[in-house]
Amino acid sequence: MTKSPSLLVVEDHQETRTFLVLALSDDYTIDTASDAHEALKKVEQTQYDLILIDIALGDTMDGTDLVKKFRQKPAYADTPMIAMTAHQLRENRIYFLRQGFDEFLGKPFYPEALIEAIEHLLTHGRPSDDTLAP
Repeated sequence: MTKSPSLLVVEDHQETRTFLVLALSDDYTIDTASDAHEALKKVEQTQYDLILIDIALGDTMDGTDLVKKFRQKPAYADTPMIAMTAHQLRENRIYFLRQGFDEFLGKPFYPEALIEAIEHLLTHGRPSDDTLAP
């Protein structure tokens, strides 16, 4: 039996955390954090295969601050990270990818879109995106 990939979901809304756990727990091992500080503690204890991060955490740190902190850790320099936010403009997607995320999902999203993004990142790494060229 192969070990399922481990994911960390960083989301401040309990309902959204519950939705994500229900949508993903059949195929992945899921841990959750309700704020950036809890997430930083969890990555010190566990090596995750992928991290989902809400942008508006309602904390002293938002998702873009958190992804930068994660990227400073050698163990997480190349770990796939997905930004989740209600801001769905194309310019926002480009901004979040330039901040260090590997993918961007605008809320609300279908579970199938989330699973597709996760599977792509776990098997192929960051999608090539010409929009990130200088």
